[in-house]
Amino acid sequence: MTSGAWRSILCAWQRQREYADRLTHDLTPEQVFTAPPGGAVMNHPAWILCHLSVYSPVLVEMLAGGTPEDPLTHRYGKQSAPTLDLGDYPGWDQLRRDYFAGHDALAAALEAPRASVLESPPSIERFRGRWPRLSDVVVHLMLHHESVHLGQLSAWRRMCAFPSV
Repeated sequence: MTSGAWRSILCAWQRQREYADRLTHDLTPEQVFTAPPGGAVMNHPAWILCHLSVYSPVLVEMLAGGTPEDPLTHRYGKQSAPTLDLGDYPGWDQLRRDYFAGHDALAAALEAPRASVLESPPSIERFRGRWPRLSDVVVHLMLHHESVHLGQLSAWRRMCAFPSV
């Protein structure tokens, strides 16, 4: 991928960071567990940020040539589900700090990606069946995966009658 393409991806990544901040900055620790009226079961802000925070360190490690543990069964990984138990999550302020720190670390790791690493197969075996190159995993998790979950957060805000951002 050309450096111009990575700059575009990093620009989108930064816009998503800003959007995540707007979606979460005004929420109190109690509000992030609010269930929408009518009993709708939705991913809530605490789970969404914890879930997204799992993937940035995985990508950073793979970009450094490492083989991180597959996040499939991580406490907040792909197979997890949100709970309404506050004890299942870090404090809200810490959770936001962790999310943004991971976001920034991944952006830094992509400032000068090595072509040989990006073109190599992902070091997590499960990813290889879907994405032949690490760059494919990076683009998917950074842009598609995160955007889907930020959209869920936006929908959750609307369902709970919080102002749109």
